[in-house]
Amino acid sequence: MKKYFPDKCCDRSDGWRVKNIDPMMMMVPFFMRSRIDAQVSYRQVIDLEPIEEFIKLNKSKYPDLTITVVIVAAFVRLVALRPRLNRFSIHNKLYSRKYLKISLVVKQSIADDGTENVSITEFEPDDTLEEVMHKIVKSINDNKKYETGSGTTKVISILKHMPSGIFRFIVWLMFLFDKHGLLPKKLINVSPWHSSAFITNMGSIGIDSVYHHLYEFGTTSFFVSIGKKSKNYVMNDNDELVEKRSMEFKFVIDERICDGFYYAKSMRLLEKIFRNPKQLLDPPEEVIIDNSVGRERLC
Repeated sequence: MKKYFPDKCCDRSDGWRVKNIDPMMMMVPFFMRSRIDAQVSYRQVIDLEPIEEFIKLNKSKYPDLTITVVIVAAFVRLVALRPRLNRFSIHNKLYSRKYLKISLVVKQSIADDGTENVSITEFEPDDTLEEVMHKIVKSINDNKKYETGSGTTKVISILKHMPSGIFRFIVWLMFLFDKHGLLPKKLINVSPWHSSAFITNMGSIGIDSVYHHLYEFGTTSFFVSIGKKSKNYVMNDNDELVEKRSMEFKFVIDERICDGFYYAKSMRLLEKIFRNPKQLLDPPEEVIIDNSVGRERLC
């Protein structure tokens, strides 16, 4: 991802320190010390018809286009326009993330004992739908290769053979290093817990979305659960009940990274993007920068 600000001693390898915030936002991380303590749940139902129609019209040109791809592309666009969503809070401090990375849960088999891995993909805020699609497909295909596996899988495969006492000590060190911004960058790059968002598609296995907790380890401030397709009835402009195909989203978010009003406007913007996914074919007119970092920009 492009570097927007010069690094300073108060920064981390994965985030720039946010300082230009109101006193209340500055105090909140001291009273809500853990991510679990600060998590807020939100439910949103979206109309599937515009998305499905868009996919139908563009499937011949983009064979790998799916609802999941559109959802990820919409989130990338949302962060490009609402950068405070890409912040994280750790050790009573607030940071603006230096990258836009999404962790996507991938089930390699629908069998009960099928392996479940996490595909980690990094994006640019100005990525188009086509660029997002290619990056997701490449990441998932690389992740499904048993011989290669993802970076996360390789790290876990090493740790799982260690005695439990040594493993506990290593995990304790990882928590400590992460708390003070000392976790090696190579480990952060392969960690699904250091992502802008964690997304799981529960609808792909035929069940509704769930409110999934945030993880205390790492810096992920967003967990998005996608439910199965469903039908419901809504009132149209003529006060008539009409049947609509829809999909339910459940968000669990860290309220320390921005205020509720900012979240609300962001969710309304996400809904607008879903109503008109065609806009994702072009890059955003402008990528908004988190100016609360409080220093001159590099670009």
